[in-house]
Amino acid sequence: MKEVLHKITSKIRFFYSFIKSMIYGFLLKKKFNKVHSFVIFLGYPRSGHSLIASLLDAHPNVVMGMEWGLLPHLKMGYHQNQVFASIIQNSRRFKNRKENIWTGYSYKVESSWQGDFDELHIVGDKLGGRTSIMLYENPDLLQLIESRLQLPLKYIHVIRNPFDIITTMTRRSFEKLNKEREPGNLELLSFIKNYFNRVETVNQLKKGGSLNIYDLYHEDFIINPGNELKSLLDFLGMCNTGNYIDNCAKIVYDEPHKSRQNIEWSDDLIHFVENQIKKYSFLQRYSWNH
Repeated sequence: MKEVLHKITSKIRFFYSFIKSMIYGFLLKKKFNKVHSFVIFLGYPRSGHSLIASLLDAHPNVVMGMEWGLLPHLKMGYHQNQVFASIIQNSRRFKNRKENIWTGYSYKVESSWQGDFDELHIVGDKLGGRTSIMLYENPDLLQLIESRLQLPLKYIHVIRNPFDIITTMTRRSFEKLNKEREPGNLELLSFIKNYFNRVETVNQLKKGGSLNIYDLYHEDFIINPGNELKSLLDFLGMCNTGNYIDNCAKIVYDEPHKSRQNIEWSDDLIHFVENQIKKYSFLQRYSWNH
């Protein structure tokens, strides 16, 4: 009985959201006339997507969804104006209800356009880890994105030390399951596989050569956020306006967090991951010690 009620409730919610997005999309469509690109995040969870998306959302000409989920909505039948309108609503909710706080961190940029926009040029969605897995399972989804959005697509590939990502993925999983003990190397193994499945997906997409992918290294961004953000804006065809970059740089952490030190890794497992890293050119700068 509970399953039946859940299915009925889910269908009602979907129908309501779908109709609402159609109405808002129609009412706001004139504001979409100057949108020239759609931004999609590729990569891995716990790699710094939230920071980058929040900073882009602070720009007066950009609206970014926070975990909205482009691909699931496209699979449910959403079209361009519905996507744009829904992401605008998502951005506003993230500011007004969440106060730009995500997983315990504040991404609030003072004197910015977070949750709003002046003139809309770029719309995007931050769901990098899940997007990579969905594309890994079904590469044909790329055609669905292009046909529904009918805009040039720009992909941001945020890269971070694999040991830090795998460690954080493992620990967060334990926290969700309320496990009191510390994760061990057996638990790490499953997340190592999960991580490199995503890496291989991105690698295949990059090899294809047809996607406009920007590699952004998390550690470089933390060390020099001003220059890195300027380069990202250049890639997106956007300009720095007023004190935008300076205001964004103020909320960036002082130094990259080495999560890998929070779990005891065996030497054999470290060696295994380092050998996997060597297979991918965009990861070869990384090791346990760097």
